[in-house]
Amino acid sequence: MKPAFVYRSTDPELVAALVQQKADWKSFKSRCEAWSAEHRLDHQERQLAAFYSHDGGAVMCGYFPLDGDNTTYARRVADAVFPGWKFTRKSGFWEPDNRTEAGKRLVRSLPRVAAAATIAERLTGLSTWIKVAGSEKADGSYRAGVAHITVTEGVAQAECYGDPLERISDGNREKFDHYWSTVKLSDFYAEQGL
Repeated sequence: MKPAFVYRSTDPELVAALVQQKADWKSFKSRCEAWSAEHRLDHQERQLAAFYSHDGGAVMCGYFPLDGDNTTYARRVADAVFPGWKFTRKSGFWEPDNRTEAGKRLVRSLPRVAAAATIAERLTGLSTWIKVAGSEKADGSYRAGVAHITVTEGVAQAECYGDPLERISDGNREKFDHYWSTVKLSDFYAEQGL
């Protein structure tokens, strides 16, 4: 998929925040994997679902259902298939059930992420988050909200597949314009040899 919008920045504060965000992501990922090894849902190999959201600093951690799993939401705690866990239709994965003591213990043990992870969002105006599964690519870049972000030799580049300015409030537009400059797509593709 080719980006529809490309932006660059050499602002040292922004570059440092993005580098720190990547370090926070790696630390968070390793802590989530350790948490998963300690707090297994069952004996099955399940894919970890762990996300850090900037909204209130919430951390969601759980497991995606297995292929062929016909899991349904259990309204009553007594009907739960796995004590301390609930299947949530909204998120589509198993997560700790804070209606039970076992679930509350799981929630208290969830990995937390450093506040520095939100700095990039405050600086850039781009919607960013940290996600454990599949975020980093082989070239060292990673997904952050609507943008595919790379930082190379003091230059940050954001490749957006949709218009990020559609999601930016008026107050953040000024911030976005301060940090980012638009790259013409023709120039971007010429650099890529396309």
